[in-house]
Amino acid sequence: QNLDMKVTDTQVAGTVTEIDPLVSKTSAADGEQLRVKLDDGRLVSVLALKSRHIKNGDHIEISEHHHATGRVTHTLK
Repeated sequence: QNLDMKVTDTQVAGTVTEIDPLVSKTSAADGEQLRVKLDDGRLVSVLALKSRHIKNGDHIEISEHHHATGRVTHTLK
């Protein structure tokens, strides 16, 4: 049984505090890594496509994924 396949999703929001280029060995970087300060004060990293045109200071919605293993990941909504 793969516990990482069991996921509970929660919607959270936060403010973009930093944007770094996405480093990729396989393709031209179409994305960027966002550092986001969630409304509850936590800092998380989220990947985003450059075509979303997200800027520092933007308030964004994020899906927070709680895996059965205890791992927590985040994706841009």
